[in-house]
Amino acid sequence: MKKVFVFSLALLSVIALSTAPSKTAMAAMMEKDISADRALQIALNKAGYIESEVGYSHVEDDTEDGVRVYEVKLVVGHVEYTYEIDMTTGQILDSEVDL
Repeated sequence: MKKVFVFSLALLSVIALSTAPSKTAMAAMMEKDISADRALQIALNKAGYIESEVGYSHVEDDTEDGVRVYEVKLVVGHVEYTYEIDMTTGQILDSEVDL
């Protein structure tokens, strides 16, 4: 009886461990994306403006080279700023200024 109990307990442990997510998967699930508003603030800071100085702004979800990004466009006068911001880290991955 004791052997059956120990075997059953060992079997349940193996099953539980094999279906548990890995540490990497758990970290990815717990990691939160930055908000679109936060991405806008990052772009505004980089461009050197506050929101009230910008004539037009637009934030859109996108994927670049397998990385989820926010594409942020700002128009100030005749100048257009475009930023690609990593959704997870908030890092600016690419930027462009059209005069």
